[in-house]
Amino acid sequence: MQVFGKVIKNQRLHLKLTKAQAACDYCSVSELTRIEDHNHGKQNVILALCHQLALPYDAVIPKRVLTDPVQLIRLIEALNARHEFKSVLSLLESYLPLLPVQDTIQAGHLLYLKGYAELHANENIHHVLLSYQRALNLVQDDPLYELLVLKGIAYYYQQNNEWHRAKHYFDYALTMKNRAPNTKKLASLYYKSSQFYACIGEAQKAMKLCDEGIQLIQEHKLTEGLDLLYFEKALQQSTKEKMRVDLLEKADQYARINRNFYLINLLKYWL
Repeated sequence: MQVFGKVIKNQRLHLKLTKAQAACDYCSVSELTRIEDHNHGKQNVILALCHQLALPYDAVIPKRVLTDPVQLIRLIEALNARHEFKSVLSLLESYLPLLPVQDTIQAGHLLYLKGYAELHANENIHHVLLSYQRALNLVQDDPLYELLVLKGIAYYYQQNNEWHRAKHYFDYALTMKNRAPNTKKLASLYYKSSQFYACIGEAQKAMKLCDEGIQLIQEHKLTEGLDLLYFEKALQQSTKEKMRVDLLEKADQYARINRNFYLINLLKYWL
C-alpha cells in the first residue's frame, strides 16, 4: 500500500519513539525504515502503525488510494475485521462521494461494508436495512457477497429483536454457503450464525458452526477470524472450565497476531 512515509516518521519523532519502539511487534525495524523512506508497506502493518502512533488513516494513506474503489474496499474490509467501525464510517463519509464507481457489484460491496459498519457501531441502525436491501439488488451475480448481505440482514433482525426473521435469513444464508467460493470471508458467517444459534438454544448447531469456521480458516493457512471463532467457542463451554480457558487463550493468541485490539481488550476481563 502507498503511504506518506514522512508523516509516519514525523509522528514517531514527535512521540520520541525509536524505530524499534514504534515497530514493536508489528514489523521489523528494516520494514519500518522502508515505509518511512520509500512510502510503501503491507496494509496490515500500516494499519497497526497508525494505531500505535495515533494517526488518522487518511493522514497517512494518499487520496488516490482512498478514491480507488478496489483499494478502498480492501481497506474497509480490513478495518471492519479489526472492529474499527467508526474509522470505516468516517472514511466512507469523506471518500464514498468521490469514488468513480461504475461497476454495480463494487457499489454493492461498498453498500454492504457501510451497512456492516453502521450496524456494529450502533449508528443509524434503522438505515442499515436499506443499505443491505440496495446491496442485495446489486450483488446477485456475486454469490459470496449475496450470502454476506443475507447474513447482514439476519444480524440486523437479531439486533432488532426480530428473532423469527433473523432465523429465516441465517437459515437461508447457510443453505447458500456451498454456492460461494471457499474463502476466509465466510468466517464472519460462521461466527455470527454460531452466536445466533447459541442465543436461541441450539447449542449443538452453534458449536458445529464454530468448528466449521475454524476448519475453513485453517485450510487456507490463515489466522484472520480464528480469534473471534475461538472466543465464541469458549463462551459456549459452560461446564468444561479447563477447555474454556484453553480456548480463551487461543482467542487471545490469534487476536494479538491479527492485531484485533477490540478483542485483546475484551479478553482482559476473561483471562
